[in-house]
Amino acid sequence: MSPRSRRILDVLLAAAAFALAAGLFHAIVSWIRRELLHDLLRTWMSPDTAWMAPLGYVVIFLPLALLLVAVAAALPRLPALRVATFLFASLAAFGGLLLFPRLHQYASLMLGLGIGVRTAAIIDADASRWRPRLARTALLLALVTLGAWGYQTGRRALHERNATAALGPAPAGAPNVLLLILDTVRASSMSLYGEGRPTTPKLDAFAQTAVTFDWAFSTAPWTLPSHASIFTGRYPSQQAGDWTRPLDGAHATLADVFASYGYATAGFTANLVATPRGFGLDRGFARYEDHRRSLGQVVLSTTLAQAGSLRDAWDQLVHAHWMGGAARALARFDFEPRFSYPDNAPKSADMITGAFLRWQQEHPDRPYFAFLNFFDAHGPYSSPARYDTLFGPSDRGLDKYERAVRYLDDALAALRDALAARGTLDNTIVVITADHGEQFGEHGLGWHSNSLYEQLLHVPLIIRYPSRVPAGRRVTQQVSLRDLAATLVELSGLPDPRGLGGTSLAATWRSPEARGSAAVSEVSRGVNPDSGALNAWGNMRSLADDSLHYIRNGDGSVELYAYRRDPREESNLAKGAHRLLVPALDSALRRALADSMPSATSVPR
Repeated sequence: MSPRSRRILDVLLAAAAFALAAGLFHAIVSWIRRELLHDLLRTWMSPDTAWMAPLGYVVIFLPLALLLVAVAAALPRLPALRVATFLFASLAAFGGLLLFPRLHQYASLMLGLGIGVRTAAIIDADASRWRPRLARTALLLALVTLGAWGYQTGRRALHERNATAALGPAPAGAPNVLLLILDTVRASSMSLYGEGRPTTPKLDAFAQTAVTFDWAFSTAPWTLPSHASIFTGRYPSQQAGDWTRPLDGAHATLADVFASYGYATAGFTANLVATPRGFGLDRGFARYEDHRRSLGQVVLSTTLAQAGSLRDAWDQLVHAHWMGGAARALARFDFEPRFSYPDNAPKSADMITGAFLRWQQEHPDRPYFAFLNFFDAHGPYSSPARYDTLFGPSDRGLDKYERAVRYLDDALAALRDALAARGTLDNTIVVITADHGEQFGEHGLGWHSNSLYEQLLHVPLIIRYPSRVPAGRRVTQQVSLRDLAATLVELSGLPDPRGLGGTSLAATWRSPEARGSAAVSEVSRGVNPDSGALNAWGNMRSLADDSLHYIRNGDGSVELYAYRRDPREESNLAKGAHRLLVPALDSALRRALADSMPSATSVPR
């Protein structure tokens, strides 16, 4: 081998060996946190991290390796092996140390550089022995990465095959069930619920063929506990599924129950922060699609790609074409990974519906239960470019949010048209709802998960099933999303809910006097919350009755709103004469939780 070829090979082998080592170390740490410590806050949840992280570091290291190859070719006297070892060992160590947030990022950098210097010195001192070792190491780690990809791919396919093969016969004439959850969509931003902008014109028309619930309340102001309630029929405090705990197997889920009746089951989620595999919501599904298997997701499976400085520098180079902006972003040195809200390759509503429609064609002979989560209206509020000037060219958060709601309206209409064209729409129970809403300055708050105000709890709820649900009906009494599970089982004609909690909402569209479960909502004390969050000081609970919304804050203070005539909840009645109602409302809240406390129910067999 010529000296030039050897220098090139030295650089490439060092880049490959250290990239794969960094990625596999990342995967091991994530596996320990996910599987052994059940840490939902500081980990990459996807099991595909086992192969995505090593491949991601290879993709990141490759441009640097090619640049160093060019430099080594131009400078024959450059000690290519020593320089490459220092560079890639330092980066690998720095990336691995960033997995430990208690270690300051500057300390991680200094330790990484120290490891790089020491490793380079060791290898350079005996290069003739280390070159074949690097080659063997790179080959072995590449085989391990390939094996991890094969294992995860095969495991997923085997699970689906076994789950499908284990299905018994479905009841004759059983309908399909399609649960559509519009992540973060509040009712007050939909024209169906009075928003002045035409944010949901197609859904407005669809509602004429369905039952619309005017006052549906989520059980929680953020995704995991709210989804868990929808799936199990239990309030958040009656089950696992919170800041640091996944939903466990103590209670049956909708997917468990429908699978026990011979239904094909599948989940398609775009919320890769709070509903990926590992959070427990995938239990019972034969197929559950979360993270994309794409180059973007591969790169984002590394700590380096999650660093704010690198993301901002990339945006400046690619979108603004400004070298100065990229340099300024790097100079900020913000390399702490976003553990709680990591960036992921986005999945648009069109991607979610496309994946579902392809799966649905694969199961023409069975009824199905399918869950679709749409993330477009969750921050950063995304919609295709054709919506950029809808409602004006403003970049305000609320404008971007309502553009995303309009995009979802169009995507849902396309999905319904596809099912109608296949002749299955009228034999499908279609539920459109949201897990929680969003705040845009109301009560001085933004985002979600930090209060129990109407903006976060009042969500859309539409149910369509022509043979059993009346068209064009609006239910005015308050209802809880806790009752969705029992409602879907009853509408499907299944004789036994097999451990699901709650009561069917069918009676509410038959009689204005009927009531379902109490509209109780809860949020536990946040983990390292912003000081302005109302749950920073403790657990919060609320109860909505026929006219009043009672909130007990984390610090023990209470608020009371006449939510029907004051939907923005601007006038706190607890400070006036209505404060005399507080003891009775507090007692009703406690009684609702105590009376509905179910016993643990195992997954149906």
